[in-house]
Amino acid sequence: MSKEPCVGGNSTSANAEYVAFVSKTFDELKELFIAKNSQYGSGEPLENLKLGAILEEAVYNNEPFSCSCSEAVPREWLWWKRMWKEISNYERKHIVHVAMHGIEGDKVDESLKDIAVYSVIKLYIYKKLCEALDKEKEQMEVGR
Repeated sequence: MSKEPCVGGNSTSANAEYVAFVSKTFDELKELFIAKNSQYGSGEPLENLKLGAILEEAVYNNEPFSCSCSEAVPREWLWWKRMWKEISNYERKHIVHVAMHGIEGDKVDESLKDIAVYSVIKLYIYKKLCEALDKEKEQMEVGR
C-alpha cells in the first residue's frame, strides 16, 4: 500500500502541530465566548437574542413592543426558533464577510472564530428547542 503524500514533511509532526493548533483555538474560542457573553445583558442566557427576536416580531408584524401580556407570549419552542433565527442573522454577516473577502481578507480570522462560537450557541438552542418540543408533546399526550 502506498502512503498518502504529506505536505510539509513528517506526517507525525504535522499532525501534532495540527492537533495543537485546533486545541489551542478551541481554548481561545472558549475565552472569546466567556468575554462576549459577559457583555450581553443581565446574565440570563441568550437575553440579547430573545430581545432581538421580540423586536423583530414587533417591527415586522407592526405590533406594539410588549413582552408582559401572557396571551402574547408564544410557546417556549417558538422562542427557541426565533432565537435561532436571530443568531443566524448575527452569524450571516460573518459568513458574508468571509465569502466576500476570501482567505486574504482583513479580519477573516476573527469572523471565522465568531462563526464557530455562533455554531456552538446554535447547538445549545437546538438542544433547548428539542427539549421544549418534547415537553409540549408530553403535555399534549397527558391532556388526551
